[in-house]
Amino acid sequence: MPLTRKQSLTIIFSIIFLGCWALIFTQRYPLYIDATNTNNLAPSLFLKNQLSTIDSPLTLTFFTSDNLSKELNLDLLKHWLTSHSPAIEIREFDPIKFPEKADHYDITTDGMIVIEFKNQRQDIDLIEQLIINESHGLENIQNSLTRSIVQLSQSAPPEIMLIHSNKTPLLDNFDPMGLSEMKQIAIDNFINITESHVNDLSKLSQQYDLIIFYKLSESAKERMAVLKRLYSQTQSTVIFNHPKFSDISNQVLSDDQLQFNPGILEDHTNHLLRSETQLILEYTSTRRPRLVGVFPYSSYIDYDSAGGLTPLASTSEDAILRLNEDIIPGPFSIIVQNQLKTRTFVNNYLIATNAWLNQGDNRLIIQDILNAHLDPFPVILERDTSDDFIILTKINLLKIATILIFLPLLVIQLFSFYGHLRRNESTPNP
Repeated sequence: MPLTRKQSLTIIFSIIFLGCWALIFTQRYPLYIDATNTNNLAPSLFLKNQLSTIDSPLTLTFFTSDNLSKELNLDLLKHWLTSHSPAIEIREFDPIKFPEKADHYDITTDGMIVIEFKNQRQDIDLIEQLIINESHGLENIQNSLTRSIVQLSQSAPPEIMLIHSNKTPLLDNFDPMGLSEMKQIAIDNFINITESHVNDLSKLSQQYDLIIFYKLSESAKERMAVLKRLYSQTQSTVIFNHPKFSDISNQVLSDDQLQFNPGILEDHTNHLLRSETQLILEYTSTRRPRLVGVFPYSSYIDYDSAGGLTPLASTSEDAILRLNEDIIPGPFSIIVQNQLKTRTFVNNYLIATNAWLNQGDNRLIIQDILNAHLDPFPVILERDTSDDFIILTKINLLKIATILIFLPLLVIQLFSFYGHLRRNESTPNP
């Protein structure tokens, strides 16, 4: 039995109404299904477990304009965050439209995320993330957010011990050769860092998450047995070597397939203007973006690549080593790390000093080395966008269903209705 005109109009308007209602509902209550080939938008099991123990809300306030939010796909990021725990609260303000809110948080620019937990706060600058990582990928922001959330919600901060041979303390030394800036990096990342002279190692009474052996010199020889024991028994270590005292550091790591060398490298192409021994190098960070550091008076590291060691910073082929009357061409490796990121070797100690920490990306390099050793979560690597995909959200499912199912049915119904009208018009009245 053919449909009447009233019935046809009722069906058409019902379809339109249900489509509009579904559109509004999915915008208000979006539920995301991660159908990516890397599962980068699936909830992190580590982060879920971390947040399951907190007893206070963790608030993330996005100060982002509509344009920036759309450009970075921040809606996906917010739903990824809220999928981890009901304790996560998301708020969003446009700093231009809500200047009073921005002023309350001391926000003066677009693209800031403020994370708050139990009177502690950490900020993430999205624009800075884009510049550092040279990418619009959400994965880099996910890593930064994960690190900040873990640092704020951790029950106890990681402990770092810095062991050195310096006659005076280093971490509270604001002189050019001091390490007060490095200490501030640790504080900013909610890390406890303390120091000990090699002669005071007997006073160490606790386990440390990371031990840094810094610029060990002649005075370390008498404590070599203790240093070797600490190195072998500590799960995570970093060595900043003074090339002049390479033989001291080599004694500490005598069981490793690696040797520090004393000769100072030169580079006639990639160096600061004032000296060919102040090298400009690329550093491969944990998240894969390239950082550019300035390494003055560095030497190289000999290592067996078959032993699972990877160079993080190497010179160009233009670098040379003068050995007596011979000239040895590059490239040379200056920073080497094992695959587990539990051992890092740096044949340079100056990059961590106050004088050089703010040269190039040295601050980010030092921070990356520390985080690589202390991050308990797996880093989300940026996906390959050469073979892109669709994120199956409810709104995308609705769009697909509308295009493939509802619209064809609507067109068929309209043609059927139009044909019915034409037949009625062509039928003569009795």
